[in-house]
Amino acid sequence: MNNSIKGQFDKLFDRYDKRFSAMQKNKQQEKDEEQDFFEYFENKITTVIYPCMEQIGKMLQERSHQYKIKQYHTIDNEEASITLIICPKGNRLEERFSIQLEVFPYISFSTRMYEKKVIINLQTFEGSGRYNAECDITELTEQVVTTHILDGLKEILK
Repeated sequence: MNNSIKGQFDKLFDRYDKRFSAMQKNKQQEKDEEQDFFEYFENKITTVIYPCMEQIGKMLQERSHQYKIKQYHTIDNEEASITLIICPKGNRLEERFSIQLEVFPYISFSTRMYEKKVIINLQTFEGSGRYNAECDITELTEQVVTTHILDGLKEILK
């Protein structure tokens, strides 16, 4: 192969290697940002969301309602959530609360990694009263979390 043709191949491969390197760098940066977001959310769970849920759960318990707090995250840290599950006193399914949580009303805070947002979900009995709200993770203060839970309980306990 003559040097001119070899030089064209070298230029082609060099251009590709440069683009590939930039793509890998961007991919790693996205991965690092997702990990940072996940860790920040986990910190918010520990320092803000869980303590609010626990405090409100104790208030529910004082009024003879039952509650559970469930946390979830995937092994690869792509998704995470924390959920306050409520069993209002006198509910016909009350005796099944410890074994069949999915049928009870809940309020959850979960990640939407690709948008770097937190989604707040409410589920009442029979699927009615469901809403989704979203917020920036930096907006997750005690007041915001408490307000969402209060709004959810207004639907659940009406």
